[in-house]
Amino acid sequence: MTLVQEIKQIIEKCLDEGKEIALFPLGDI
Repeated sequence: MTLVQEIKQIIEKCLDEGKEIALFPLGDI
């Protein structure tokens, strides 16, 4: 698994756990 895939997986997990997170720009992470 590449680093990009890992990051995308983490982001998707975060979005599943808290949909409000999707309202914030990814640049703020």
